[in-house]
Amino acid sequence: MTYENESPFEALTRLENDFKTGSEAPQINGELELKQVHEALSLFQPRDMNTEVASKEQHIQNLLASIRNEPTNRLDPIVVWWSGSVWYVLDGHHRLAAYRAFAREGGLMKMMIPVKVFSGTVVQAMGEATRLNSKDKLAMTKDDKSNMAWRFVALGAEGLTKGAISKVCKVSTATVGRMRKKLREIQEFHPDDWHKVSLEMTWNEAINFLERKKAYDDDWQKAQAKEWAKRLSSAFGKKLVAQPEVFLDALEMYSPRLLQDLTEYLQDKHDEDEELDF
Repeated sequence: MTYENESPFEALTRLENDFKTGSEAPQINGELELKQVHEALSLFQPRDMNTEVASKEQHIQNLLASIRNEPTNRLDPIVVWWSGSVWYVLDGHHRLAAYRAFAREGGLMKMMIPVKVFSGTVVQAMGEATRLNSKDKLAMTKDDKSNMAWRFVALGAEGLTKGAISKVCKVSTATVGRMRKKLREIQEFHPDDWHKVSLEMTWNEAINFLERKKAYDDDWQKAQAKEWAKRLSSAFGKKLVAQPEVFLDALEMYSPRLLQDLTEYLQDKHDEDEELDF
């Protein structure tokens, strides 16, 4: 089964519920029946399956020819994950398509295919799918990598550090930092449904969504900054410049979260200056 029209948010919600309420993975011996393997493309296929159609179809045809020429009619194992009720492919979507084509042309009612099992949460399965797909013969494009990184940022799951997202999705930490900043802005405009809104956007859509409000935001932000600068000057004069350590201690006492946000903001600006284009 393939949930072709399912949004990332819908897929994530469905699979997280399935994972919490479902059963333990059944024991298998390195193979599954073809019809037992399902797809959730919006979560587990980092590449855009709708782009480069000719290249994708040619790749599937090449794999189909390899299946025909193999004495066992088998390719390298497909990586699958147990959701709590069914098996989903994490790596090997094109191999799966080739197996289905082979079964159709041969009129096979039952076909066993080799698989490797990945165990973990839904988010961990997404990470594994991204890591493995980045090594596939059909390389992920820059947009594919950015969109997957944005999806991980929008998830907001624990343990998804900038470094971890950067490593898995092959984008810079500065890019991940910008994504986090954009997500915070989306949260301000959509406090109740930011999770759904952000997950259903591509990275470019997120940028454009915020660009529509940029002029207003920039004008307001600059006006506020000038007003606060006047207040600081009136209250402290040159003391903040002369004793920055005391100022930092005061900021931490006032709000540890504020100091953390400022530190992250300054680090992101530093990273942007040194960013490498992947």
